[in-house]
Amino acid sequence: MSRKNLDKSALQIEILTHLRRNGATTLSSMRDKFLISQPSLSRILSSLKADVLVIGKARETRYAALRKIDNCSEFPVYEILNNGNSRHLGILYAIYPQGFYFLTKTHDAISSLFPDIPYFLNDIRPAGYLGRLIPLQNQDLNLPKDIQLWTADHCLKYLSIRGWNTVGNLIVGEKAFQLYLKNCQNPQHAINGKNRKKQYPLYATEILSMGDPGSSAGGEHPKFTTILLPENQHVLVKFSPPANTDIGIRIADLLICEYIALRVLKKHGQDAADAEIILQDNKVFLEVKRFDRMGKFSRRGLISLGSLDAEFSGVLSSWSETSIELAKNKIIPEDLLEKIRFRELFGEYIANNDMHSFNLSFITQGQRVIDLAPTYDMTCMLFMPRNYQIIPIEFKPPLPLVADKKIWKNVYLAAIEFWKEVLKDDRISSSFKVIAKKCKDKITDLKELAALLPK
Repeated sequence: MSRKNLDKSALQIEILTHLRRNGATTLSSMRDKFLISQPSLSRILSSLKADVLVIGKARETRYAALRKIDNCSEFPVYEILNNGNSRHLGILYAIYPQGFYFLTKTHDAISSLFPDIPYFLNDIRPAGYLGRLIPLQNQDLNLPKDIQLWTADHCLKYLSIRGWNTVGNLIVGEKAFQLYLKNCQNPQHAINGKNRKKQYPLYATEILSMGDPGSSAGGEHPKFTTILLPENQHVLVKFSPPANTDIGIRIADLLICEYIALRVLKKHGQDAADAEIILQDNKVFLEVKRFDRMGKFSRRGLISLGSLDAEFSGVLSSWSETSIELAKNKIIPEDLLEKIRFRELFGEYIANNDMHSFNLSFITQGQRVIDLAPTYDMTCMLFMPRNYQIIPIEFKPPLPLVADKKIWKNVYLAAIEFWKEVLKDDRISSSFKVIAKKCKDKITDLKELAALLPK
């Protein structure tokens, strides 16, 4: 059967409709579908270049119909480097029927098709306490009020217009990049570090006055970000409710415990975020230095274990088990596994039952993982209030494992020191010190069991 007599414009419509329904398609499959010669098909596809994206080269070439998100089909992706410079990492194209194609512009990123936002951009999607405030702060974008209802297109619309200050060092879209430049020139939400005690309660009130951002994972702390001058130190600040109720006192205790945990880990040779406790207006403020920001202009790339797991392994398990699989697949360096296990076991011994896959991250360059990011969000989450109540819960530390015998003693010593520091810290409530004493005793009881491990 020949298609020679078919009107060219009609064939253009047929081909474009086919691509929109079927996604990226090879030239040979379209030739078989429409029964026309390859030269004729190539000429028609060339005439549709405003609506059709060419993917790959030679025999691997495929064609996809471009779709628009807020009247735009292609979005440049920029990477802010740790020397303060930036580079064009690649271009993200929105294609039919859904998904994206990323075209790399560098040697350390790979061009590929993605059914959703690419995994290396997943961590800049709005999430958490601050993420849930974004619809309230950007009502002019007409996005759903609940970010859990946001599609990939909703996320990309926001990111390409307002996403200049997300986690890590990637910026999507020219408008967002222009906002980044504007804020480099005139930093917003920057304060003199000497005024923190006065300013932090005001920021806390401002954040809380925006209203309820919606449900969250149990125990997530309200927080805000700012820049401390003159050092241009970017910080994330968590804060407690007023410490005049049992709930407020407990959350204040756990913020102080987080500070202690980070300090103890650093003392024991493990990388952890720098933090400071500030007491003001009957609240506890935990100020954590952002390790994805360095000075006024420089940034570091970050990607979570959860994003890597979803793309490359699908283990959906503990930090260690997921990381082992990623190391086998050459996604992360194998020499990071011992550090990850140390951090995980320490968390288990300080009653942190919230070590989900987005609470462990890696330093990146382009799409390449180059190191483990410092420890963050490490505290005794087992004792976090639930449903606005403090529930008595028994701490049950795991028994020593043969596989951990190389690091177990050092983890044990770090955990014991943590509980000792909690017990002697005057800022910790007497009620939590009762809990801490029981936890310390249970960890101490493990020492004799560890001696039974095979040499």
